[in-house]
Amino acid sequence: MNSEREILEKLSLISSMQMSVQKQDEIWNNIEQEMKKTKFRKSKRGFTMFSNIAAVVVALAVVTGGIGYEAHTNQSKQIPTPHVTTASNSKNNKQHLNMTPQKLASYNVKHGQPLPFAGQNVTRSVPKQALSITNPNSASMFGATIQTKNAGSFPSNQFKVIDRWTGSIQEQSFTIEIDKKSEGNKYIIGVASGSKETAYAFNQQPWITNFTGDYMVFATPNPAQGNPIFAINLNTGVLTQPSQITREMSSAYPGMGGYSTMISGLPQQYSALPNG
Repeated sequence: MNSEREILEKLSLISSMQMSVQKQDEIWNNIEQEMKKTKFRKSKRGFTMFSNIAAVVVALAVVTGGIGYEAHTNQSKQIPTPHVTTASNSKNNKQHLNMTPQKLASYNVKHGQPLPFAGQNVTRSVPKQALSITNPNSASMFGATIQTKNAGSFPSNQFKVIDRWTGSIQEQSFTIEIDKKSEGNKYIIGVASGSKETAYAFNQQPWITNFTGDYMVFATPNPAQGNPIFAINLNTGVLTQPSQITREMSSAYPGMGGYSTMISGLPQQYSALPNG
């Protein structure tokens, strides 16, 4: 390698390869051992870099199949980071756009972890106090009536907003709204993508397991019904019904219950339920 920039470009190329978590851990354990033996130096370009360690990274990556990196916006530098992939700024995540549920499920089965979310700029906004949909301060996406795809219509004044997400996919903004009926155990998941709104009703509180590809994957825990898992496309609003495929899309796979309390697939940690 003639320069640090050349090394970094090689790292970027290698980062597009796919590998197991076990192999990633093996690579980074070796790198950490080497780093203990090496001192860093000041680069003429104004940022520090372990040049010889970067070469070690490249060598290890070539032999074992690739590493992950985090792209930083500061002067477009790309600094290698142990198996970190962010949903908001990773160029590789664009490869996950428009993947079918079958392909996302197959990836999870093969690699032991779901692909991350393909969207960007995901934020969550949980109301400190649940507000009626009809309250202007709730900023609900629904008007006087909630028209669902699977259970008819409901008066909005019967529901309160308990969870909201925003983000974008392919530069198209989306909003997810989760509402709870004031009396009873009816829940609504609404998805707005651009000017299109889609809503579905459920009898149990949605338990979000992960975001993967264009999808939010969630369970409606009910052992009597086999703890069904759904996946909703945040670009189209289409709901994929419970099946072996949706189970394999979930971070809960291969289990049949006992879901994680934290959501995977996003660069920031969020609890599966809005109130933790």
